[in-house]
Amino acid sequence: MIYCCGGLSDIGNFRENNEDSIFFAQKVIGGVSVCFAAVCDGIGGMKDGEIASRMISEALAAWFDSITDYSGDFSSLSNSLLQKIYKINTAIIEKTQVEDIQTGSTIAAVLAADSDYFALNVGDSRIYRISGTVSQISKDDVVFVNVNENTVRTKLSQCIGNGTNIYVNTVSDKVKTGDAFVICSDGLYKLITESRLRSSARWIKNEKACVKNAAAMISYVKKKGEKDNISAVIIKCVGSGSPVCRQAK
Repeated sequence: MIYCCGGLSDIGNFRENNEDSIFFAQKVIGGVSVCFAAVCDGIGGMKDGEIASRMISEALAAWFDSITDYSGDFSSLSNSLLQKIYKINTAIIEKTQVEDIQTGSTIAAVLAADSDYFALNVGDSRIYRISGTVSQISKDDVVFVNVNENTVRTKLSQCIGNGTNIYVNTVSDKVKTGDAFVICSDGLYKLITESRLRSSARWIKNEKACVKNAAAMISYVKKKGEKDNISAVIIKCVGSGSPVCRQAK
C-alpha cells in the first residue's frame, strides 16, 4: 500500500498561544510504505500545557526517525510505539517534578505499514477512519460532570503526564485503497460535520492535498466560531504498487 499524509495546527480565533502540536511523516523501508501521524493537545487547565504536547511530538518524531528496518512484523512495530508512549509519560512526569511545572497533553496517533494500521489515544483527541462511512476509532477519555441541574460538561479522565497508571486505548485492523484517517484535536471535531470529514479525504492523492484539505477543515470550524486551538492531520491510502519515499513534518 502507498500512503500520503499532511496536516496543520492553528492557534484559532481567540487563544494567545497554541498548545497543540502535530507530527506527520511517511517513508519507505525495505520497499514498504510506512506512515505515522500524531496530534497532541496540551491541557488548557494547566499553565504549561504546551510543554507536554511539544515533548510528545518531538519524542515521537525521534522514534519514527529511528526506524530504519522493517521486516514485516507489524505487531512488533506497534508494540514499540506503545512502549514509547509509556516512556514519554514517565519522562513528562519526571520533568514536572524536577522543574515544578504543571503540564499534560492528549495524544492520538496512527501508524500504518503496508496493509496494516495501529491507532492509539489517551485523552479526548480523536481519530476518525473514513472508509465509505465515517467511524470514530478512538475512545474519548472523559467523564461527565454536572455543573448544575441544566448543564453537564465533560472532564478529561486521563492524559499523558498526569499519572503513572495511564491506559492507552488501541485498535488495529487492515487498510484498503481509498481508506483515510483524520486525526484531530477537540478544536476541530466539536464543530466539524460527518459529511465534511468524509469529503475532506475523498479526492486526496498526495501530501499537498492532505495539507490543503486539513486547512479547509480548520477554516470551516474557525468560521463557525470555534475558540480553541485547532489541529488536523490526514493519512490517506492512495493505492498499491511501488511507494516513493517522501517525508514531511
